[in-house]
Amino acid sequence: MSALELLSQMKEVSAGGDDKDDHRTVVDFLRKLGRQPDDMLRFFDRNSYYTLHGRDADTVASEYFKSSACVRHWGSGDDRHPYLSINKKMGAEIIRSALLKQRRRVEVYSSDGKQWVLDRRGSPGNLQAFEEECLRDSDLSVDTSSVIVAVRLGRAGGGKASAQRLVGCAFVDCTVRTIRVSEFEDDEHLSTLESLICQQGTRECLLPAELTEPERAKLLELCELCEVPSTGAKKGTFSKGDVQQDLRRLLGARELHGRTFASESQLGLSAVCGLISYLELMGASDTFGLWTLDWVDAAQFMRLDAGAMRCLSVEPQPGEPERNASLLGLFSCCKTAMGARLLRKWLKQPLLSRHDIEDRLETVDALFQANETRQLLRDEVLPKLGSDLDKLARAFQAKKATLREVVLLYHFVLGLPRLVRTLQEHAEGAPSDERARLIARKYTTPFEGVHNNFTNLLRLVQTAVDLEAAQRHEFVLRSHFSEDLASLGAAEDEVLERIEGHHGTLCATLGLDRDKLRLEADGRWGYCVRASRAVEKELRASAAYQSGKVKLNLLQTKKEGVAYQDSKLASMAEEYAEAAKAYDAEQKTLASKVIDTAGTFVPVVVECHTLLAELDVLLAFAHVATTAPEPFVKPTLVPPEDGRQRLVLRGCRHPCVERMDGDELHQE
Repeated sequence: MSALELLSQMKEVSAGGDDKDDHRTVVDFLRKLGRQPDDMLRFFDRNSYYTLHGRDADTVASEYFKSSACVRHWGSGDDRHPYLSINKKMGAEIIRSALLKQRRRVEVYSSDGKQWVLDRRGSPGNLQAFEEECLRDSDLSVDTSSVIVAVRLGRAGGGKASAQRLVGCAFVDCTVRTIRVSEFEDDEHLSTLESLICQQGTRECLLPAELTEPERAKLLELCELCEVPSTGAKKGTFSKGDVQQDLRRLLGARELHGRTFASESQLGLSAVCGLISYLELMGASDTFGLWTLDWVDAAQFMRLDAGAMRCLSVEPQPGEPERNASLLGLFSCCKTAMGARLLRKWLKQPLLSRHDIEDRLETVDALFQANETRQLLRDEVLPKLGSDLDKLARAFQAKKATLREVVLLYHFVLGLPRLVRTLQEHAEGAPSDERARLIARKYTTPFEGVHNNFTNLLRLVQTAVDLEAAQRHEFVLRSHFSEDLASLGAAEDEVLERIEGHHGTLCATLGLDRDKLRLEADGRWGYCVRASRAVEKELRASAAYQSGKVKLNLLQTKKEGVAYQDSKLASMAEEYAEAAKAYDAEQKTLASKVIDTAGTFVPVVVECHTLLAELDVLLAFAHVATTAPEPFVKPTLVPPEDGRQRLVLRGCRHPCVERMDGDELHQE
């Protein structure tokens, strides 16, 4: 949404923030909080809208709205304070932009009736409290990763100053619930750490309070170089304490194994402890057993530090208008949110293994040659699959899924046969082609298996969920899903039928048409009849009403009409409310069981996500190679033991340079 569109909605915001006493309370509260960090925005939740005060109001007005016209002031003279009111939709846009693009910190305060209290807190590396605002799948151009790193520094050989520098670090991504740990020897410039921070897509760095001043200065310099905001932890945050017990609960494992726990210095484990404490992971018991722990080998990928990333134009620079000025912009033509995320990761982590490189090159070459299949997949199949499987899997794992997520997963599965059929037709068209066999082995066969594993999910949803209602965005179960639900539904329908019959009798007795004396369901009184002001006069003049044959109780008088009930309609409305309550309770119980059953398919969803994201990225690579001004060339790799091994580049140009107008020099 543009700033102009947001500004146009300013009139919708309540003017309730003009209360002088309220403003004085907020100003006094902000003063008590002390100095506010330069990169922080503080929002005050007023139920239907937000307010920002002081410096925050001016910041949002200038950076997001590009105008100070929306800023209002309270007080006068030295006691003059700016404030800004924005509706919830605008607030969500600003919070998302602040966290994901501006890399600011955000705090949201709400009132408990007596005072303002901190309700939510977020930072670029910690989006847990703002997942609803940030983790949308509509904009593939925005990086929604939330990787935060904690760093511990030490020395080999007992900690002597002359000994080799040791670095322990842990990376946590709360959106996918992964913990990655690494420990390695580094030089005094922390070159390996710099490379690792860049390549892991880090958005925030947590520093221990126990660092020496030279160490702190070096790490702050490194964070600034990598354009990653740093956060200082409280003293003792990195103390190992019960970290292994905490990890057992997070991982859902009785025993802990692996290189993370075999290290002698355990600097990496200390970094894990720091992040568990800072992110308050032990307070989210609903995620216990859903986390994974991996070891990161610092030598697994080609080392790219911040300088190399900029020189190679891996990511666009801030304010860069030209899409083709970076590798990410050039290759950013994925069709799914999962593919867009994987593309960012791959571009930052160039492979070193000759086997892995050749496998990726062969797959891209196969898709490059398969013009019709590639175009079908990119233009018709992948865009229609719809749902972000990452988001769906997280919802089921966190027990936050509803029937809506079940239906979204169902519609995704319905699109898989088209994907499988397209891949099968490609294999059938060239059965002896080595490239076709490669695609069949890597994608066709696995996707066939995934689709077969979803068979029971399709049956469940088709049997249990009212798919016609789902088209109207009403996510409920079919009334005949169970005998108990069918019985309760029949009882509800029977009462409704009697209500409609009584409505007809009332209309006939009063001599009014049904469309003049309308039957309505009201949230307060249940079913009632409503007549317009003009019809009300006709109603009161009727013989049945005058004689007292029909006794109506006046419920409500509004501009659009008058609402009535007689004693019989009131009784049946109450009876219907009880029947509906019983039906909804049974519906909720059964829906919970359906959702839990659908949640058992999460491992299949994760497998499908991995396959689909990889295929999407490789299709993007093949598409860019196809549309390049000059043909892309597949390199020839020789084994490490081959004496001819060397790097030879003939007529080579950076892919971004290739897209620019004019003649450029080729590198030999």
